[in-house]
Amino acid sequence: SQALWTALQSLSEYPKKLGGCLDAISTTTDPDDIVRLTAYTVNTIANNSPFRYSFDDSIKQLKETLGDKIHPLTFAACVEWGKQTGEHIKAKALKSIVISDDAKARHIYTQVARLEDVLELKEGRVLIVRAAMGEGKTQKVGRGFRNMAERNEQRFAALTHRSALVEELCDRLKLTSYNKVQERLNEGANAKDVYSFFGS
Repeated sequence: SQALWTALQSLSEYPKKLGGCLDAISTTTDPDDIVRLTAYTVNTIANNSPFRYSFDDSIKQLKETLGDKIHPLTFAACVEWGKQTGEHIKAKALKSIVISDDAKARHIYTQVARLEDVLELKEGRVLIVRAAMGEGKTQKVGRGFRNMAERNEQRFAALTHRSALVEELCDRLKLTSYNKVQERLNEGANAKDVYSFFGS
C-alpha cells in the first residue's frame, strides 16, 4: 500500500479523467511510469465509483489498455488496493447517513435493514431514501417501484439532478430518456408508451 502511494505521488503529470489515464498508459513504455500510471488510474476509478465509473468495467478497460506492459501480480496488487480504497470510502459514506434529531421530530421516518424493504412501506406520499453510493437506491428501490408501476398498469417517471446521469438512469430502470423521445416518436412509437416510463 505504501509503495503504491509512493508510486502514485511520483508522477510527472496527473491525467484528469479515466480516458486521459488510459491514453497516457497507451503511449507510455517506461515500466516505472506504467506502474505509477496504473496505481493512479486505479485510485481515480476507486474514488469515482460507482457514480462516475463502474469499478469492474473500468478495471477491465484498464487491463485491456495495459496488455502485457505490467506484471500480473503488480496489476492484481493495484486492483486489490483500489477495492480497499473503495470500501474505505463506502464505510465513511455509510457513517454519514444519519437522520438528525430535528428531522426525526418533524417527519415520520422508518429505518430499514435492507433497501428492498422500502418497497413494502405503505404510509406517506413522498419517500426520501438516504443510503450511501452503491447501496442500490436506483437498482433496488427505483427499479422496484418501476416494476410495481408496470404491474399495476401505472406510469413511472424518474428525475435526476445531473444530465450526465440520465442515460445510465434510463438504462438501469428501462425508461425512455428525454433525449430519445423524438427518435422513438419518429419510429412510430405510441406517445403513451413513450411517456409512461420516462426519465429526465
